[in-house]
Amino acid sequence: MKKVTFEQRGNQFKITRLLGFDLEGFVHMLFYRVLIFVAFIYGAVLLLSLSIYPQLSGYVKPLTLVVWVLITPQLYETFKGMSMMLSGGMVHSRLSEEYTSMMRSRYKKSGTAFVLVPYVALLLWIFGFAYAILWWTI
Repeated sequence: MKKVTFEQRGNQFKITRLLGFDLEGFVHMLFYRVLIFVAFIYGAVLLLSLSIYPQLSGYVKPLTLVVWVLITPQLYETFKGMSMMLSGGMVHSRLSEEYTSMMRSRYKKSGTAFVLVPYVALLLWIFGFAYAILWWTI
């Protein structure tokens, strides 16, 4: 007989369950779920402003900035995952210290460059956001 276990943290539909153990995951999922709805609105406004109703073009730039902000946690998590993968799990992971020290001695990698990858990507992303605002307002 198959035994069905109950997930103590709650089901995947309730993202507030992440608050108890993973704040970063909660922010990621919250922004992702809001982005789904905003992306539909953004796509419709963009399509209508380009084809049928050009008066909507004034809403495209603010919606672009909203989408830019909402996609920021996804960008950060992507670069964090890439740096974790490229470093062999030595950075941004929850591996034991014994394993990471063994990996450093075996492969002669420190992983310090990989620690900076998501933060440099985030910094460039923020500079791009500021540049877009300046470009559109000047």
